[in-house]
Amino acid sequence: MRISTHGSTYYGFFDQDKKRTMAALKEAGFDCMALGVMTHRPEWSPENFEASAAEIRRYSEELDLPINIAHSAGSNREAMERSMKIAALCGAKYWVIHPRIPKPYQVDYRRLQEENFPLAIETIASYAELAKEYGIGIAVENMFKYDWDWEYVRDASCSQPDEFIRYVDTLNEMYPGVFSACLDTGHVALVDQKPEDVIRTLGKRLTCLHVHDNDLTSDMHTIPGLFKIDHVKIAEALHDVGYQGDFTLELSCPMPKELVPAHMKYSATVARYYASLFDEK
Repeated sequence: MRISTHGSTYYGFFDQDKKRTMAALKEAGFDCMALGVMTHRPEWSPENFEASAAEIRRYSEELDLPINIAHSAGSNREAMERSMKIAALCGAKYWVIHPRIPKPYQVDYRRLQEENFPLAIETIASYAELAKEYGIGIAVENMFKYDWDWEYVRDASCSQPDEFIRYVDTLNEMYPGVFSACLDTGHVALVDQKPEDVIRTLGKRLTCLHVHDNDLTSDMHTIPGLFKIDHVKIAEALHDVGYQGDFTLELSCPMPKELVPAHMKYSATVARYYASLFDEK
């Protein structure tokens, strides 16, 4: 299994220089890179995005560091569509999207779940024709919400595996072969689910991952193995379902600039270890 991480974790430490960041990730031991597209940044503006994407694609080919997945981003429809085109131009296989979460966050999601479902499906499905045109898959990510008033993590769209399956299957009935699941292992753990159980429930619907660790109460995005999520069991479950995707980290890096290369190297070493458990099965 290939190992990957999000380049956007580190861009700021390299003065937003994508080539230097990608070269450092390759040197650290990563096989590919996940792309975070912040459409408000000047390089991804309507005037600049095609040239910037071509540059990323060229760097990835020169460095042998393919772009495997990309995260949707944008404050409006045009920006979301632009982020998908950027993902496709950079060579990503999947464009990851967050399903709609109803507000207010303080309301129990289960009270709004059925009302929210058709609205969320309509929004996600509206990108299917564009995805087919660009030759890219759409992966729906499982969510949670944080009630700041009560300091309490609540369910949100696709938090529970039965609803996650309902989303993916409903979308694929409408547009066969376009949609799949991106499992965020940290989000799963925050809503009292075990990632390995959800992996087995999703089965072949699962095409990509956001892997990180936490203390089961906060969305910490730390390196796997440092807190409470059992990544050995995650590797075993991925093997059991015949997972075909990459082991993609989604981390924060609360480090001084001088320690960033060490953070990259250690996270790659950890990812390689868990990926090796999958490969050895």
